[in-house]
Amino acid sequence: SIETGPEGNLDLDGDTALTLATGADLTAGGDITVNDNLLLDNPNGDSTVTSEDGDITLQNVAAVEIRNLTVTAAEGTVTIGSLGSADGDDTNDANNLTITAANVLLDNTANGRIEGNLTITATGDVDNNDNGGGGTELNVDGAASIAGNNVDLDGGLVVTGSVTVTALQDIGIGLGTVAQGNVTSGGNVSLTADLDLDGDGGVEMNSADLVSTAGNITITGQGVVVDDVDATAGTITIEGLAGGIAAQTPGDVVADLAAINIDLDATGPINVETDASDINAATDGVAGSIIINNVGAGPIVFAGTTTGEDADITLAHTGAGLLTVNDTKASSGDVAIAGGGAIQVNRIDAEDGGATNGITDDAQTVRVTSTGAGDITIAEGDVDADPTNGRTGGISADFALTVLNADGDIDLNSESIFSAGSVDLDSTTGSISDISGGDRVNIRALGSATLIADDEVGNLTDILEVNVGELLVSANSGDADSGFATGLGGLADGSIGPRYVNFIGDAPGLLVWNGDVIGGPPAELQLWLRAGNFDSQGVMLDNTSQVFRNPFFYHKAVMLSDYRAPTTVLEYISASGGKIFGLPRHLALSNNIDILQYTDDPYSWDLEIRRRRDKSRRD
Repeated sequence: SIETGPEGNLDLDGDTALTLATGADLTAGGDITVNDNLLLDNPNGDSTVTSEDGDITLQNVAAVEIRNLTVTAAEGTVTIGSLGSADGDDTNDANNLTITAANVLLDNTANGRIEGNLTITATGDVDNNDNGGGGTELNVDGAASIAGNNVDLDGGLVVTGSVTVTALQDIGIGLGTVAQGNVTSGGNVSLTADLDLDGDGGVEMNSADLVSTAGNITITGQGVVVDDVDATAGTITIEGLAGGIAAQTPGDVVADLAAINIDLDATGPINVETDASDINAATDGVAGSIIINNVGAGPIVFAGTTTGEDADITLAHTGAGLLTVNDTKASSGDVAIAGGGAIQVNRIDAEDGGATNGITDDAQTVRVTSTGAGDITIAEGDVDADPTNGRTGGISADFALTVLNADGDIDLNSESIFSAGSVDLDSTTGSISDISGGDRVNIRALGSATLIADDEVGNLTDILEVNVGELLVSANSGDADSGFATGLGGLADGSIGPRYVNFIGDAPGLLVWNGDVIGGPPAELQLWLRAGNFDSQGVMLDNTSQVFRNPFFYHKAVMLSDYRAPTTVLEYISASGGKIFGLPRHLALSNNIDILQYTDDPYSWDLEIRRRRDKSRRD
């Protein structure tokens, strides 16, 4: 052992290594400097290097056999140029290395190795350097535990076991280096900044991989900036607190976070690229929006929640794998979900201050889009059909709701969709279908519902049930498949009648509403009517614009002298009875009138009034 007085320095300068036998120590009241190798000889022993008030500088620490070393400079800085070697064996490698100091600098002038554990505790800063941009790395065959005020991991750190880093303020990975600085662990990785939670510490990465090959990664800080964080066999959990969670280079379509499961939580916003099978994200602050771009190709399950004001949720899954959306809710924001293939929506809610009210000054919307092949399926929404007492699934929107499928069907279950405003569904190459197997309502909207498809909008076997303010139906881009059909039922503006049901543009096929054909192209209507549904006796209807609002119902105008002119002749009337909807209210007539009794005479409102008057006199 070598020891100086209380204020003395120990400066060992020379070209020959200083060898410490088992139990040998270096102690000084001031600085300790070893300008050549500090070689630990003889096995199974411990040595210490201690400075009471000064700094400790060691050019290189190595060991002939298994040896532990403790370096302490409680009031100063410990600087180690290099540790052992990176030759893959235990020659010249120390075992456990424990450093306690005010500040610690591992300069990594060469690649190094520690056979055991690395433990660093500092009241000031800890810096794992990269040799001035040389890209060197330190290998630790055990576990690494590093604690300090600020911790910067610029040089490579490859650890067989777990990595635990805590800082009272900031943690940086690769921030001060030209070469890429990597942290790789065979176990779990834990980074905790702002340990005292006083709001002054975050985690930031810059062109640096943070990898766990067989464990989980947990990161906490007042703001977390990520770049290439990989836990491909485990889970990534990040608490971004008030500073949120962000990518170092957002929008570069490269995964910042890659894992089987990813859990993200913050008060501030979240904006990252991911590659994962299961993603959960939540924020609780004002403007704490969630933006996630998942670049993986496989299936993914997503759930997102924002509870603060003006906090939206946006998920883009670019792969063709099935996208399943669970329990996704923006209490005061919009929700936008996009996938590259099939989408299963189990629950999405976009609310305005926790309510679904359709108020336009702070309207919130839902948009679900698939750009690839596959169906969009929306789960059952409300088992009791009362949207005011809490929904159990499906999609609800405060103001507007849009579902667009570029290459597949849109399949709806019972009470799948509720909007306090409008609904727009567009199946570009497929159908909009009821898959509930019952007669429950599929779509509820206080405003209009626009349904556009290429094949069918409901069908006569499985009626698509709606309860909307107005219903508009169209074939996609006027290029519907031959045989385009509808099968619709329910209420439009509170009525079973067709007054608020219509085609957009030219009718591509028969429009069937509550079992009645209320519109269609002339040729198809004639074929349908002549197939035994209607007889050939013409009946004239006065004030037709109020009766048959749909302009595509096949009819023509004629001039008559006995009754009002002009009137309209409906060319075929149902052999089993017909219905006239939308009669003027001042006539006080029934909404449904059997017009077969007038097949031998023209029909007008005056004739109906006269018939009722005569019947009343006879009674």
